[in-house]
Amino acid sequence: MERTLQRKQTVQMLADSLKDLMERIPLRKITVQDITENCGLNRHTFYYHFKDIYDLLNWIYTNEFLAGINSADTEDWRTVMHLAIRYAEGNRALVKNVGCSLPEDVLKKMMYPFMKYWVSLLFAGCCHKYVEQCDKNLRLVFFTDAFTDSAVRWIKGGMQDDGEYILKQADMLQKMLVGM
Repeated sequence: MERTLQRKQTVQMLADSLKDLMERIPLRKITVQDITENCGLNRHTFYYHFKDIYDLLNWIYTNEFLAGINSADTEDWRTVMHLAIRYAEGNRALVKNVGCSLPEDVLKKMMYPFMKYWVSLLFAGCCHKYVEQCDKNLRLVFFTDAFTDSAVRWIKGGMQDDGEYILKQADMLQKMLVGM
């Protein structure tokens, strides 16, 4: 039990260190040595837990962003999007730095599962029962692609629009989808 707690604390220290560094240094210029020196650990400790910096970044995405969404235990698309935007705005430097550092296709691949989940929630209340499953799947893929592209554009554009504007746009789109 204590070993598990110690492991979680160590991993969290590494994650916090990377996030701290990303407040002021582009991701592509951060080294494992920078991360470990910033939190008082050594490189061996880093490599015991992660294969590289991108593995740590994925851990942050999975254990902070996605875990935060999942812990809300809701299937309301507005709540899920609100939580996602709140996380992005609360970690603006991290998200913008990731957006500037990762190639667009990698960012899309990383975000796609979340966006697909969110779009499925968006559709849950608006797809008519008579719509065939193949049509639902086509719409799900189409709108997941569209929303993923929009989210990537928002991040790569410096997150200029505020969260409330994005929620209003999504609400308008959901109302349009009710008629589909």
